[in-house]
Amino acid sequence: MRLQISFLSYIITIELIILITKVLGDEGPGTRHSHCMVTYQNKLYLFGGSKDWYHLPDQQTELFYSASLPFTTDSIPWKRESSKGAIGISDGACVVEPNAGFLIIFGGRSTVNQNSPIQPLQWYNFKKKEWNQPDIRTAIPPELEKISIPGPRAVLIEPNVFLIWTAHWIYPTMNPTVLKLDISKEIWKLDKISNPDYITNTPGIANIKSNTFVFGGQAPPDSNGTSIAYIYNEIYGWLSPQSTFSSIISDAFVGSLNEKLYIVVTDDGEKDSNKQIPVIPFDLTRMEFDKAKIPSNQSGNLTSLRNRASYAQFSNSDAVLIYGGIPPAKSDPLLGTLSNMIIFNMTTQSWTNQHDIVNITQTDFSLGNVNGHDLNIPLVKAIITRSNKFFGTAENRREKNMDGEFFATNNSDIIQDQIIV
Repeated sequence: MRLQISFLSYIITIELIILITKVLGDEGPGTRHSHCMVTYQNKLYLFGGSKDWYHLPDQQTELFYSASLPFTTDSIPWKRESSKGAIGISDGACVVEPNAGFLIIFGGRSTVNQNSPIQPLQWYNFKKKEWNQPDIRTAIPPELEKISIPGPRAVLIEPNVFLIWTAHWIYPTMNPTVLKLDISKEIWKLDKISNPDYITNTPGIANIKSNTFVFGGQAPPDSNGTSIAYIYNEIYGWLSPQSTFSSIISDAFVGSLNEKLYIVVTDDGEKDSNKQIPVIPFDLTRMEFDKAKIPSNQSGNLTSLRNRASYAQFSNSDAVLIYGGIPPAKSDPLLGTLSNMIIFNMTTQSWTNQHDIVNITQTDFSLGNVNGHDLNIPLVKAIITRSNKFFGTAENRREKNMDGEFFATNNSDIIQDQIIV
């Protein structure tokens, strides 16, 4: 009889646990650093990273999460997503190719075995919910493995074309690289571009109208923060805005709202856990920095400096989402890894605790000139420029490029198919 009661109690307990789990949802990623975040449609995705220096996420159940809008910083509806076939990494760069429906992850070191080779590339199909399928990793060119160091930054500059900014104290002379990647067609192409004067690790990076903006970062090999600013343009190469700023940036995230970029400086190299995160606006029409500000905090959340956090921004949103990280004064990450989400609202210039489903109307604007150069390059022209660099010009020949688009046999370089962005 007692055995039956004990078994019945066990069944009731299990059922209660299942019910509570359904009501409350998943626990979520918890403390996390060196992870990466992206948005796709109305969902936020978080991948990889470490809980702290001594506890790694479970490769099957704690590696990949999603959360649907709306949510607050106090209540995020995290849901565990399948990570079957994925390799847990820290310090990788995540980018979404929205047209193809892929999450692309560049670089990073395995969190299972810190001595294992760096993972040059992984991908996730949002529609099929599959990792690394088709498995064409054996076709990855050796050059990509060389640039896949820990801590790269990457942005989508054109459909299926990525700029990968690579710098690390172990590899202080790495070149930024442009990668032509079409996973569905199993096509790879690398183009090493010229170096700017200074290469840094963990800068703030964003792409606006086919121009890549790079702000700050740590300078190898001593890893001191910098105040550099670069713009990469397909036609003109690397440019520096005439306007400069004096703030030191070791780690930063860049949000965009209409004609303004907002550089959220999460680490300025100082070991002060109480120092608040500053934000530096950059006006894209004037190509000038505005004065750095400490946003007002209406959320009640901890908004002090942190490094090795991650961020994301929904399209047509005025909010920058930042999750996790390590307070800079904590020499032992086990004691300081953060689990909270903070949200910077670019419209109100303040920290808030809520993110609704939004549809901010983006206003059209023209980029300002830099050193007399017009940065407002039509996307079609940028694609032609990139394709010509990969394959040569279309003069006196007819060639099909990686997107299945034909270039004319004369000098006009006409793309015959419509390009959807």
